[in-house]
Amino acid sequence: MLRGRAEGNPSYENKLPANTAAFSANLDLYGSWAEEKYIADVASLTQTTPADWLEADTILENFITSSGNEHVRAICQILYSWLQRQMKLIEGLYAFPIGGMVPLDEILD
Repeated sequence: MLRGRAEGNPSYENKLPANTAAFSANLDLYGSWAEEKYIADVASLTQTTPADWLEADTILENFITSSGNEHVRAICQILYSWLQRQMKLIEGLYAFPIGGMVPLDEILD
């Protein structure tokens, strides 16, 4: 059942099957790649070998809570890269372009 802005919105309801199919196709194309890259990013920063994305999340969370300011840029880079990969999964689902992200260096400098 649709809720919120989507509820009773024929335009949204009509696009839902196509968007679901497009998301599924993107997930098939990019899902494993995005997961592998995230795990590799976390492994590189933390010098660990996470078995999967869930373990990588736990390791990164522990690293963030125990590390100092010297790792802020690297942590931001991991999260920024993760977000870019997630955007790849929803690419093409909307009638308008998602748009690019501000380069990380512009944000951090």
